[in-house]
Amino acid sequence: MSPTIWDTLANTPWWIYPLYYYLLRTGYLATKSRFVPLRTLRLFTLFFVLSTFALLLGSQQLSVTKFGLWLASLAGGALIGWLQFRLMRIKSKPQEALIRVPGNWLIICGAIAMIIIQLFKGYDYYLHLAQQVAPIFLSWLPVVYGVLGGIFMGKLIYANRCMKVGPYITS
Repeated sequence: MSPTIWDTLANTPWWIYPLYYYLLRTGYLATKSRFVPLRTLRLFTLFFVLSTFALLLGSQQLSVTKFGLWLASLAGGALIGWLQFRLMRIKSKPQEALIRVPGNWLIICGAIAMIIIQLFKGYDYYLHLAQQVAPIFLSWLPVVYGVLGGIFMGKLIYANRCMKVGPYITS
């Protein structure tokens, strides 16, 4: 039997609520056009790619096939991220190492979806996700991790390209 919403709220650790506030605040701010330092994008990309590799190592025994799948999906994700930034018409300020990113509702929608899932499924759903997923889907985790990490790599590649050859913001 699934826990009620009140049981879930009562059994959720206290530190989750500031995290939800941060996610919702970040999602709201992301709906508006903003300038992002290239340094932040580099650090976030490095963290995300390394964490997907660590998840790959921790979730399954690493084999050459799984590592190859991860690398191939990393390349595919990089193409998706590059195309996403290109279609969003990202522009840069090379003097200040900033890129202008238009508003996007994806982050706040994802944060709200995570909160709703947590309320209806319970906090343990996230902690024991591997037990919730069928074994056939676990074999696809390297691909999912690679695509997600690759998206950030592709965005970083396009942002670096914008710093060198444009398009630039004229202000």
